[in-house]
Parts: sequence; structure tokens; C-alpha cells
Amino acid sequence: MPQPSPASCAGRAGAPVPDRELQGVIAAVDAGTAETHVTVDPAGRAPAGEGRAVVRVGVTTVVEVERADGTTRRGGAGDLVPGARIRARHTGAELRSFPPQYVATHVRIIPGS
Repeated sequence: MPQPSPASCAGRAGAPVPDRELQGVIAAVDAGTAETHVTVDPAGRAPAGEGRAVVRVGVTTVVEVERADGTTRRGGAGDLVPGARIRARHTGAELRSFPPQYVATHVRIIPGS
């Protein structure tokens, strides 16, 4: 995976961006029937809205849970819980809103959460 960028990475609305990563702590989870919206706080302590981004996790998003020994297991929306540390790869355009939103292609839950 490429080097993570802060959750506040930006681009022009509607402009394609190369694969990028967001890394931080899950601040909130809004589970829907087709898609789960995960609010990521890059430092795990930012005030509401400051530096945060939302990653959209859908049925095509690969979710993995990394174990302490470095192995991984397949995960799912149920593993996306507030307080968990994650690394989320996204691709495509930033969906301009506040906070900015990105469609996740791959999410890894990091040990120590």
C-alpha cells in the first residue's frame, strides 16, 4: 500500500485523483443498507469536523482485519467500530462536502484498536 496521507487530503471537486490512503481513528459509523459511512479522525483527537474525512464503504470495498502477528482475516462492516484504527485506500474524485468524502476501495483495521 502507498504511504498514507492525512485524512484531510484534498483535490478539486469532480477531478480524478490517484489511489490515496487515509489513516486514523474511526470517530463515527453510519451504517446503511448499501453503504456504510465511516468518519475518520487523522489524529484520533481532532475536534468535531476539524481534519476529518468520511470514507464510504460499499459492497465492493475489501475490508481486512490485521492481527497482532501481521496476518489478516477478511472483515466486514461489523468490524468498523468507533475507536478502531484504520487505513483506508480510496480512488476517484473527492465528493465535496463537509467533511470531504471518498469512496473506499480497501480498508484495513490496524491492531491496537
